[in-house]
Amino acid sequence: MMKVVIACGGTGGHLFPGIAVAEELLKQGHEPLLIISEKKVDAEASAKYENLRFEVMPAVAKPSTLSPKMIPFLLGLVKSVGQCKQLLKKEKAEVVLGMGGFTSFAPAYAGKKLGLRTYVHDSNAVPGKTNIMIAKLLHQGVVGLGSCEFVFSRSGYCSRGHSGSWGARESAIP
Repeated sequence: MMKVVIACGGTGGHLFPGIAVAEELLKQGHEPLLIISEKKVDAEASAKYENLRFEVMPAVAKPSTLSPKMIPFLLGLVKSVGQCKQLLKKEKAEVVLGMGGFTSFAPAYAGKKLGLRTYVHDSNAVPGKTNIMIAKLLHQGVVGLGSCEFVFSRSGYCSRGHSGSWGARESAIP
């Protein structure tokens, strides 16, 4: 049995694949915990899955690099990483899986800093900004489409698989 933290909130395109992975891991006897954003869509959707555990974490999308919003963003990011480290320690997490999007960065970064196995799934045709930023921190990137492999293969880590079958794959969590 593994304790797996899945960062998957922000949009339904990140949330529902994360829920699918969590449900599969739960069936296999693992203990998933899903990190979601403070957005209303996450709260409403997560309420429908009473069999899963959810934790809300503050997360904000990265603004343009030269934007005046960058300073508050960086301060919030530092706070989020600290909160994620505390959560990962408290939960005795063994694996962190980001499903892409702004909600994935702080948990993936915190997991890597704590020495945990850290993964990101990207099912887009073009990799998202967050996944590009954290690609070098990962143990493995899991992509649904070959067009994203270049981001993760630069670090030497890449595997193909769609999120609905991710938890069921033997090689998904070594």
